[in-house]
Amino acid sequence: FVYRMIWKSEEGKIVVAFEPVDDTVDYGVSLSKTRGTAKGLWVIEDLPSRGGAKQCRATIISQLDVGGVIPTWVMDKKMPASLKVVQDAIDEFRQDEKIDAEPLMQLSQIMQEVWRTEVYTQEENDWLEKVRKYFEMSL
Repeated sequence: FVYRMIWKSEEGKIVVAFEPVDDTVDYGVSLSKTRGTAKGLWVIEDLPSRGGAKQCRATIISQLDVGGVIPTWVMDKKMPASLKVVQDAIDEFRQDEKIDAEPLMQLSQIMQEVWRTEVYTQEENDWLEKVRKYFEMSL
């Protein structure tokens, strides 16, 4: 693969584009290989913060031509490994707990306020006690 890559930084966004070029490359030895081509566009843009956590959106569009005949089973086997970098990035930057912390705290406070002011009938209290005892026995 021989390609050129251009990147541009705009306010809140980075754009990377790449495309194949026909440059002759001296590999130092004579090779009888087929040259593959790749072209694509990557866009990484800021999103509004949530729960105090910075966020971004990554869009990856690419096209690959390996330049020869490759059995489908080989591509099926290799493709998950080549996409692993995307999952690794998601795992590295995941901030779900931080993003969810504030809304969960607010929900918890609402539930506690309702619980403190809720009035239960005797029938409801008896039923809750029955269920509590049932589960205590099964532990």
